[in-house]
Amino acid sequence: MTGQRRMLPVQYFLGLAISTIELACSSGAAPPAREPEPAGVAVLFDLRTELEANVVAVSSSATWRSAITFGRESIDQVLAHHRDYTLLPSVAVGTSAAADGKLTGSVREQCYDLIAELTKPSPAYGFAALATKGPIRPQRLEPVAVRPEHIAAVANIIREVSHVEVEPVIERAYEMDLDGDQRRDVVLQATHPDLNESPTEYKPEYYSLLVVLPGSEAEQPAFEGYLQGSPDHDFFMVLALDAVADLDLDGTPELLVRARHPEGSQTRLFHYGGAQLSEVFHSVGGEGECPEEGQ
Repeated sequence: MTGQRRMLPVQYFLGLAISTIELACSSGAAPPAREPEPAGVAVLFDLRTELEANVVAVSSSATWRSAITFGRESIDQVLAHHRDYTLLPSVAVGTSAAADGKLTGSVREQCYDLIAELTKPSPAYGFAALATKGPIRPQRLEPVAVRPEHIAAVANIIREVSHVEVEPVIERAYEMDLDGDQRRDVVLQATHPDLNESPTEYKPEYYSLLVVLPGSEAEQPAFEGYLQGSPDHDFFMVLALDAVADLDLDGTPELLVRARHPEGSQTRLFHYGGAQLSEVFHSVGGEGECPEEGQ
């Protein structure tokens, strides 16, 4: 009929819309895909100021490594998805409860460290951590009185390894289940009193040890540390247990130890199992110290 418009079917417009979307996608107009969320990663921090934390170590694929080795870009990717951290109770600071905090996601390199920023001032200093698997639950360090059998056990270790007779000084003693066997293990920190200062000479009787007395009497004590009288353990180092927590949520708690030595300080992580204390990570010497300009 003259002058009458011909109506196009709805299917025509639907097909046109679909074709337009497909063309946009094929021409690269679609937004870029977001980076995949990192899985199975844990990050250990050391809060040294109210608003900044040193990124100490990262666990990935069941291996602990330094933050620098893991890489700043990889840490940036983790913090793009996970910014909530847990401040661990600290023996050194004297805190007994965990606290939650949040990171800004910003990381910068300073000297040989990677520094992460906090969204607000931390209520305390000390170690903090986050894990991509979920929240971290620190293990409470329960102080116990030092008993004669504790002193005898440490004296026996020094005698057998260093061949020196010493009545050791045990600074701290704790009870906890470290290996999940439902028995209470005893953790001892023993250091010769002279080592609270910087001795001018190293004597054979000097020691600084972290000792675990197993809950099972059938197992032998395990230890790590410094024994001047032993050629296998004579590198001067003063150990101080600071916290215990399963940082990477693999079911095995890490013992977080601060170590002082002639070049500065270190962070050391240990696992306990099979009647052994095994080191799983130690940071470089002089941690947290920046050389003077021109050095």
